[in-house]
Amino acid sequence: MDAAVAAAITAVPFADAGTAEQWFTAVCQTRDQCGADAGWDQFAAELAERAKADGFGDEIVERFTRHLTDLDPDPVATIGRMRDLADQLPAHYQELTAAEDPTAASAEQHDDQQWQAFLVAHGPQWNGSEETWTQFDQWFRYEADQRGLAVPAGRFIDHLAAQPDKVAVFAQYGVTIAGTGPSDEEAPAPDVSVYPEITAGESGAWVDYLDAMLRSKGF
Repeated sequence: MDAAVAAAITAVPFADAGTAEQWFTAVCQTRDQCGADAGWDQFAAELAERAKADGFGDEIVERFTRHLTDLDPDPVATIGRMRDLADQLPAHYQELTAAEDPTAASAEQHDDQQWQAFLVAHGPQWNGSEETWTQFDQWFRYEADQRGLAVPAGRFIDHLAAQPDKVAVFAQYGVTIAGTGPSDEEAPAPDVSVYPEITAGESGAWVDYLDAMLRSKGF
């Protein structure tokens, strides 16, 4: 495995081995569909379609293709060599990403409570739209850096970028994205088909029944 392939393998960070394997499968199968003679633009376009069908966000493809476009003198050849290593790519990814910079330990130290407070306060600023994700990504990183939280924020954003459902990931961390929760209109109507028989002296229950009936009819 040469340096260009190693760089392409780690161009996009993934939260788990399963997602990484799914991504490499998409890359290799797109290469098979395009054929060895396909140009870089054709491959990149077809990879974008395949990745979207597999549930990957646009930013994943953009990050991968931008890396190869900007830093690799022959991206088509690199993809071909990745295809030759198809079955080994997930293992190579784990090996390459497992090696951490020994000088990074001090930079990674941060106050967990401060980070959680920052996430809860700033996470909801995203509106849940993929169209605004890049802008939110840049703003979130900047604000975190100003507070000495660049490392956890960067890892969190990189983790989100690899997930097909970012809103769900936010929810796992206790952050609700505005406009994505259940609305009042989605609340089920009260079941008034069966109600206890009304007897004398139970005016309160009778009023409750009428109120529920009227609300179920839209009054």
